[in-house]
Amino acid sequence: MDNRFYEKYEIIKELASSNHSKIYLVRHVILDVYRVAKIFTGSHEESERLLNEAHLIKNLKHPHIPVIYDIEQNIGEDNDSICIIEEYIDGKSLRQYVNDETETNGCLDIHEICRIGIELCCILEYLHSFNGEGILHMDIKPDNIMLDNYGKVKLIDFDNAVIAGCGMQVNNGSLLFAAPEQYSGEDAVEQSDIYSVGMVILFMISHGKIRTYENHNLSGAAERYSVLYHLINKSLHHQWGLRYESVTLVREELESIMKMGGGTFEKLSYVIQVAGEKPGIGVTNAVMSMAHFFRNNQYDCVVVDKSGNDYLHREIVRSTLMPEGFYLYDNIKVIPDYYNAISVNGVRSRIVIIDCGCDFNKSREVKITDITGDNYTCIRVFIVGKATHCSGKKMDDKDIIMLNLVGARQFYELVNSVYKGKKCYRIPCIYNWNEANPIFDETMNDFLQDNLTGIMKGYRPHRIKECIGRLYEKVRNFRVIKWFRKKKKKQEHSCNKL
Repeated sequence: MDNRFYEKYEIIKELASSNHSKIYLVRHVILDVYRVAKIFTGSHEESERLLNEAHLIKNLKHPHIPVIYDIEQNIGEDNDSICIIEEYIDGKSLRQYVNDETETNGCLDIHEICRIGIELCCILEYLHSFNGEGILHMDIKPDNIMLDNYGKVKLIDFDNAVIAGCGMQVNNGSLLFAAPEQYSGEDAVEQSDIYSVGMVILFMISHGKIRTYENHNLSGAAERYSVLYHLINKSLHHQWGLRYESVTLVREELESIMKMGGGTFEKLSYVIQVAGEKPGIGVTNAVMSMAHFFRNNQYDCVVVDKSGNDYLHREIVRSTLMPEGFYLYDNIKVIPDYYNAISVNGVRSRIVIIDCGCDFNKSREVKITDITGDNYTCIRVFIVGKATHCSGKKMDDKDIIMLNLVGARQFYELVNSVYKGKKCYRIPCIYNWNEANPIFDETMNDFLQDNLTGIMKGYRPHRIKECIGRLYEKVRNFRVIKWFRKKKKKQEHSCNKL
């Protein structure tokens, strides 16, 4: 073939070739712009397939999908070839980008991985909803993901694309990145693309060193990427029905990781260990009230029962057992005391509340990493009452104090004497943990903002107004503190007289 192509294009160089195809970088002579020319030569059936795929995607209008400008049939010396002219993307493939970044900076940071993943998901959202039916790409891999000179993600090579929901069976895909169902001739599904997205993210955190099918695990990945483990594992589930239902959910989880500190490697999971100074102080009631608050505010939470409370255990096991290993007790995820006989590594949660009864050491029996992964931090909450004769023996300097069964005046007395310098919160009277309690909600809002900053979803509307209101309430309570100090001074004066 000479350097003139249909008197429209000048061939600049060959980009790739195979037994039945060649890909060229060409220049449009009149417009003086670069294009990509894909020349396919093969059987009549293969030609029909390529034409059908070209017509399938020719109407796609998305800034991150190459535009198809022209389709020519019956070209070449034997009139047996097809040529597709596409937009040229000046940049590098994701494979090349990851290799370059690894050589230069050692690795990609989480923020960049999430950004690339989010842009890829946005493209797939457009495809999966296109024209009311949707188009499945079916060949997502690092070589088919381009980053242009501005770093924007582009998805190329739609040779394997099919219409979603048409019942078409697939028997192709790229090794390592294709979903299991693509090897077994099952119907094409949206979750096949989701599997490939999970593999692409695994490729990025593995610094481009995925080599064999056995390397699909995360054992070799750095701990800095642990916030992505759950997303990867769910995307790569062997059964497509157990993966994410849609690519939108994948995008939302990636966005959540970015917003909540994934880019700065903050600890996003919290393990709240709750113990009391004595039996009957209300540990279980406080734990379930906290879980009720988190659930009502759309925070993912699970309760682990290590209290030894037989009544609670009986109530839990009468509720609904979920496949992941937890019980859904009044819409609260609860893991009863299995005595490590049953694995719960299918449970994932960013907030884990452990009911330790009266002994913080009970939390050591819980395999926390099975629930949170490696990226978590522990918070110890010690529940006390007004009788504090044995509290000091059990408390740690960093423990958070929650005072139960005390009134407002007693609370301020204890805060300004016994627990001076500690974080203290008052638990109001709670008769039923699963009922609304605005006073406890305010306590938990303060607790959340003070101690779980890495998981905060943002400041609530009217937050400043609420803070001013609470400040006013605290100013009013200064008279209680003043009264307490005056009373204490009188007691000291009386002692001096004696």
